[in-house]
Amino acid sequence: MSIEDHVGDRDQQRPWWFTPALAGIVLGGIVGALTPGSVSFLREASPASSCEQGTWPATEITCGAARNISVTGLTDVPGPWTARVWLTTLDAVDTQFHPRRQVANHPSSGNTPVWLFVYENPSGDRVLHVAPAANATRGSFIYIYRWPELGSPTVPSTMPSIQSR
Repeated sequence: MSIEDHVGDRDQQRPWWFTPALAGIVLGGIVGALTPGSVSFLREASPASSCEQGTWPATEITCGAARNISVTGLTDVPGPWTARVWLTTLDAVDTQFHPRRQVANHPSSGNTPVWLFVYENPSGDRVLHVAPAANATRGSFIYIYRWPELGSPTVPSTMPSIQSR
């Protein structure tokens, strides 16, 4: 038997070896397209200066509702506070800031969409505030940290941000 005969036999024995992988890709795309509020991709983006200044895809929890979650005690320093706002994922926040978990109902998926707020006042005080963007992670907050508690990282100029279709 020649080498060509062996190659031909192998191809005839499993011509559909790729079917399960292809089916998973197609099914994943269909489920993603049919999921309300699904996101299509992340791309690096600069922050918005407020919820109203950003162009956001639809989320179950709006930027304004997430912003209104109390950060009492962390922003008690006088002076106006400015904000930088992103709609990103929990993985992106964890990769950038490495915060310790703070809540018992911490989201189990790093792909969970979250609102990331970095507040700053004229004195240089900063606060990291991460709130859920989906009802699956509804709660008061996911993270709230004063900047020194995070090791005083550099404030990012861009973050992976969820973009609408």
